[in-house]
This record gives sequence, structure tokens and C-alpha cells, in this order.
Amino acid sequence: MKEILKQLVTGIDGETHDVARWLGILAVLHFLFLSTWVVIVQHAEWKPSDYGLGVGAVFTAIGAFIKLKENQEPKAPAEEKN
Repeated sequence: MKEILKQLVTGIDGETHDVARWLGILAVLHFLFLSTWVVIVQHAEWKPSDYGLGVGAVFTAIGAFIKLKENQEPKAPAEEKN
């Protein structure tokens, strides 16, 4: 589990923490919290189509953010040839 989490928050090299990925995780958690809050606490109607559009927009923005900074990431270590 620890290795999976490490892969989620690091760049291509697997060692350097990536701000875009950290912000993406925080954005998704914030979106889930606010969506739950508005339904449970404020008793708003839950609309699957609105929720789907919102979460789709969040994931699209995260993907675009990571893609735009792709050429600034440290490169993956070269594999050794035996």
C-alpha cells in the first residue's frame, strides 16, 4: 500500500514529489468532502449528473496540469543493461 501511495504522489523518477499530483489528491478529497457536506448537512438534493460533471471537470483539470508540466519532471533512471 505504501508503494502505491508513493507512486501516486511522485513523478516519473519515482522519487521526486510532484506538486501537481499532491494538489490533485487534495482537490479530489476537497470535492468529495464538499459534495458530501452539501447533501448531509444542508439537505440538498443529490443529482448524479451534476456530480459526474463536477468530478469529471476535476479529473480533467488534474490531467491537464500534470501534462502541461510533463517536460519539467526529472527523467526516469536509465535501466542498466547486462
